[in-house]
Amino acid sequence: LALGAWGAVQTTAAGTAIAVGGVIRDLLATGTGPAAAPYIPVFAIEGMLLLAALLVALPLRRAGLDQRRTQAISTAEVPMRH
Repeated sequence: LALGAWGAVQTTAAGTAIAVGGVIRDLLATGTGPAAAPYIPVFAIEGMLLLAALLVALPLRRAGLDQRRTQAISTAEVPMRH
């Protein structure tokens, strides 16, 4: 169930990003100028969002939340259904 929810969220986010990027490009393409000009703000926004994601991820790394367990899990730690 969680994997399906993750896929749905990821697909929705990708579709929303494509739509918003297209709308911004179309709005800026109505003016005169070089053909690449409407893409510059779209990529600038993408870069800013990437930077924001990195700034959010850095405190998680410092807190040690990205470290995996190095020792094996014993069978005593595995919850059993009765």
